[in-house]
Order: sequence, then structure tokens, then C-alpha cells
Amino acid sequence: MNTLQNRHILLVDDMPSMHEDFRKILTARPAARDLDDVEAALFGQAAPLSGDGFELDSAYQGHEGVAKVEASVRAGRPYAMAFVDMRMPPGWDGVETIERLWRIDPQVQIVICTAYSDYPWEEVLARLDVQDRLLVVKKPFDVIEVSQLAKTLTTKWELARQATLQMSSLEDAVEKRTKALRASESLLHQITDAVPALIAYVDAEQRFQFHNRVYEEGFGLKRDQIHGKTMREMMGDELYENERSKIEEALLGYAVQYDRVQKAADGQLRDYVMQYFPRYGEDGDEGKVVGLYSLGTDVTELKRIDRMKSEFISTVSHELRTPLTSIRGSLGLVTGGVAGELPAKAKNLVGIATHSCERLIRLINDILDSEKIESGKMRFELQQVKLQPLLAQALTANQGFAGQYNVELALDAPADAVMVNVDSDRLTQVVTNLLSNAVKFSPPASCVHIRLLCSNGRIRVEVADSGPGIPEAFRERIFQKFSQADSSDTRQKGGTGLGLNISRAIVEHMGGNMGFTTEVGVGTVFFFELPEAMPLPLDD
Repeated sequence: MNTLQNRHILLVDDMPSMHEDFRKILTARPAARDLDDVEAALFGQAAPLSGDGFELDSAYQGHEGVAKVEASVRAGRPYAMAFVDMRMPPGWDGVETIERLWRIDPQVQIVICTAYSDYPWEEVLARLDVQDRLLVVKKPFDVIEVSQLAKTLTTKWELARQATLQMSSLEDAVEKRTKALRASESLLHQITDAVPALIAYVDAEQRFQFHNRVYEEGFGLKRDQIHGKTMREMMGDELYENERSKIEEALLGYAVQYDRVQKAADGQLRDYVMQYFPRYGEDGDEGKVVGLYSLGTDVTELKRIDRMKSEFISTVSHELRTPLTSIRGSLGLVTGGVAGELPAKAKNLVGIATHSCERLIRLINDILDSEKIESGKMRFELQQVKLQPLLAQALTANQGFAGQYNVELALDAPADAVMVNVDSDRLTQVVTNLLSNAVKFSPPASCVHIRLLCSNGRIRVEVADSGPGIPEAFRERIFQKFSQADSSDTRQKGGTGLGLNISRAIVEHMGGNMGFTTEVGVGTVFFFELPEAMPLPLDD
């Protein structure tokens, strides 16, 4: 039997003649069966049930009908419907039989066959809780009426079974999907709980819809005390008002990052780097910000270590620079002959010591400058100056150094004055660093060019050499601290690896930027750009 087609009918009636009448109406006729067999033989198809194809089983008492229903359910061939007589002496009447049938199979459709009833119909309906499973047919029957009832109710059973199967399939799919979502949510919680950072999702109304365990530990609250609460409720009025603009900026669709100092559950102040990322909706909310993701990284320990490092470097550098300055002065006096004429070998040793002392002092100065820049303690005295004289002075100051490498320096600048708003000493420090690097990496008998260019309110200073160029593997980290293309102990070129890092920071602080172009085997051009300053008006 097709799982979605059921023509299985039960007749429960104490009169054998009723069974004969029903079979004449509902079962296949022999002549039609013969025609079906001939058609099957001609066309090679299975012979269908002729007529309406109903399969009729008989029961002559209520208990016999109940037994047949139990057996049909166990066999997986339930009845689609049953015709039940109301009066079946000496056994159960129709009402009790139907009650028992529905306890076994609530889906079976019932037709009560009666000429009269021992129960008022209101009582029958109340007892049977009929819903939409019960119809009543008055005796004597009309053939068409019985046939139509059988067709309609078996079709109804089939549709109900199909709907049940589809609903069951849908429920299974929903259950599987729900389990998958729960597993996914559990995995998400496990992952985020393992991350030592504040992680949360806040909806457009600024209510927490997700958070990890670190949030609970940081605020000293349980999950239910955070979920659904607003950011104001969690942060408190003072902290919320301080950061309200950043929250609203994220809900407008912008990524936000800032530093936050927050009191933890243990009363200690903690340093966080907070980041907000907008979340956009889907389908009908596509393109609309529906919330924000929050990530807070606890950097308290990192800041403490950084402060320790800065304090250590500053202390050591100062403690070293003072005696080194004295040593350099003393060596200078000795070289100048204050202690008398030195033998040739002694002069050479004093010269090496002086050179090493100078190099160590430059290293300490670079380290101090780097720390000042990082801590924001480097002072800049910005003023409007002419750039050409400043570049010329830097070139002249480095002529002696370039001569040691047999390298020439040349300045190419326009005649008209170019004005910039800079700290002259700091900008000279930048140019000197670029020149010294270019000289050290230039071949003998070559020339390092300083070029001054102006365009669209921006000035550009280039320092070009004809050296070996910068290896590609080193280019990405060339502006990092202590970066050198040759970092081995036997490198031929001196330097601390801090000069370019400091130079770029100085230029950026004065509103400019620094970069380079290079070609291996041809040379390198380092440049910095600054906004051109308008000449100040002359006083009357």
C-alpha cells in the first residue's frame, strides 16, 4: 500500500446483511477486475484496483472491531475509516466502541450508522470529543452517499497523514537545526570564554545580547545580571557619558578604537584598549547598523612593563651619558696635547677610544630620543623658516663625514624661498640622518644629491644615493626600531638602527610623512614631505 494512499475500511455492525450491502457498494466488481487484467496484459502495467479500490474488513461486535484496529496498527496498515453501528447487542454500543477505537488510533475517521440513538446527540458529541473525525449517517443508506463518504474520508485521512509526515519532517529539521545552533552557540561561548579580553555584542538599543566570561569576571556579575542590560547600566553614568560619543559613532557605522581606564570588580584600575565594530543587518535591514561588536583588551600589565622598560632605559642612558661625556672631553684634551705629546701608537689608541665613545654617545642619544617620542615628552619649537638655508647648513655640516668615504654632496633647490613651519634643530637631525645613511651606502667617488621639490602646497626633500639598494625582504621593516639590513655582528656599516624610526616620527609630528623608493643595484631615494607655509606678512 502506498504510504500516502489508504483504502482500508472497517465495518463494525452486528447485522451480516449490512456487511453484504457495504461490500456491494465499496468493493471491486469481478467484471471490472477482468478488464483491468486485460489492460495490464496489453500495456505491461500492474493491474489497479477497479472501482474505487476499497479494502473492507468486517467486525460484528465492538470488541472484535477494537481487536482488528489493534492488529492493523501493529502491522503498520491502519484503517483510514470505520463505519460503526450505534446499537450492537449484547456487546458495547457504538459510542463505547468509538471511544476505544480512538484510544488505539486517534486518526481513524468514523461514520456512525444509526436509525435512532439511545443517547442524546449532545451527550454523544461531548463524550467522543469528535473534533473533525466523526460523521453521522441515518439508516436506510443511499448508495451514492456511502460511496462519497468512503471516498471523502479516506482522502481526508491520506491528506492528514501527508500533513503529519510533513510536519514530522519539519519538526525533525527544526530539531536538528536547533541542536546545530545550540552546538554552535556553545562552541562560540567556549572560544570567546578562552580569550582574555572583553567580548560582547550590543544591539541598536545598546543592550547586551552576548558577552563572554571575562565580562562577568571583570564586572563581578553573573550572566543574567549582564544579558539584556544597557551599556549605561553596566558602565555607570560617569563612564558612559565619557564614552557615549564613541558608542554612538560605532552605531553610525564607524569602527572606533580608544583607551579606557576602568575599575575592576576587585577595585583596581585596569587599562583597556577598546574597539567597537558596527554590525550591519540582512534582508530587510541590509545596509542598516543593527548593533556593534565590542572588544576590550586588558593592557594593564603591558603598560606596567612598558613603564618599567622606559624608566630603566632612561635611567641607564642618563647614568651612562654623564661619564661618557667626561671621558670624551678627557680624550679630547689628551688628543690636543694637554698631557704632552703622545707617541704614534698611543695617538692611534686614543683616536679609536674617542671614535668608540662618540658612537656610544650617539646610541644613547638615539635611545633617549626614541623614548621621548614614544612617551610624548619630546619638545618641538615650531617656527616658520626658509628651507634652502637649513638644507645647505646640513650639507656643509656633513661634508667632512662624506669626505671620509670619498663621497660628494650636492644640493639642488629652487632659487625662490620655500617656507616651512618646523623645528629647525629636529629637521636638521632628520636631514643629517638621511645624509649619513646615504653616504655610508654609496660607492667611493659617487655623489649624494639633496633635491628640494614643490608641488600643490607640499614640499618634498629627497636624498638620493647610487648605492646597492634595499633588499626586498628588509623593506617592510626598514622604519622599525633597531632595524638593519645587515644585523650580524660583522656588519660593515655602523649605526643603531634607530635613526630612520626617529626621523619618521619627527617628520610626522611636524605634519609630514616619510617614505622611500629603491632599486637593487641602482640606488635608493629617501624622501620626506611637509606642508608648505605661507610667508608671514611684513610688519608696517
